[in-house]
Amino acid sequence: MTDKIAMITLDSMLNDCEKYERIHAKLDELTKLAKAHIKHLMLFSCDELNIDSPCLLLADDPNYVPPTKHQVQLVVDFLMQEKGLTKTDIALKLNISPKYNRTINYWLAENRKECIPYGPWRLMLTMAGLSIDLMYFSESVKNKVLR
Repeated sequence: MTDKIAMITLDSMLNDCEKYERIHAKLDELTKLAKAHIKHLMLFSCDELNIDSPCLLLADDPNYVPPTKHQVQLVVDFLMQEKGLTKTDIALKLNISPKYNRTINYWLAENRKECIPYGPWRLMLTMAGLSIDLMYFSESVKNKVLR
């Protein structure tokens, strides 16, 4: 066991059949889940929040635009109606205080001055299945992974 994150080489996997089988089984499972997730994302339909909405982009994308209050409301409503969560459940999953749902209610208030912070917004999108967050690919990783 190593004390740092490192990429596993194909040679090291092939030398350890048990490890290879374990990784291959997990890869199959994750591939099925990813395909189901992508189907869900593609089938999601809403005029104000769709696959092309700039608020679904990563924060460092120059085309990213913070969500409107209405877009935040759409995601909260979806989480409550389709996923069976309460505002308290959502707050706990976002690691914010669930007391009186003040933070979530503030984000949804008509007169709010600030946008929902990007981190909680992104996590709500993830909980709703409306984002696909991919790892950051440095040039060296791209060369290793995308051959």
